[in-house]
Amino acid sequence: MLAQRSATPLLQHVLVVDDQPDICTVVQTGLEMLGHNRVTLTRSCDNALPLLDSDRADPVSVDVVLPGMTAIELAARTVGRSIPVLLVTKFLEEILDLAMVGFEQCDGVGIAGHLSLLHGYSP
Repeated sequence: MLAQRSATPLLQHVLVVDDQPDICTVVQTGLEMLGHNRVTLTRSCDNALPLLDSDRADPVSVDVVLPGMTAIELAARTVGRSIPVLLVTKFLEEILDLAMVGFEQCDGVGIAGHLSLLHGYSP
């Protein structure tokens, strides 16, 4: 017997931190199309912290390279609040840089890994 879907799905609040408007739009649209996510967008790590204080997200998706506070700094503060973090990038160089120096930092703050968008997306 197939399980029936609940008439009122459990909303999961996802905070997306990315300075590229096209990326934000694609991620927000995709998550909302799944029908069970509430998505908040912000363009910087500096703006993300007050949002986490006022409206807890679970999880947070963070672009690896942003102006201002680094993604690793935001991740450390977010993981410290027991909120999972997903680091996202579309650039191979960022992945290699993170692999060479950043994964030690990731281990130190509790980040399990990253997602790379290398399938020809170009804003």
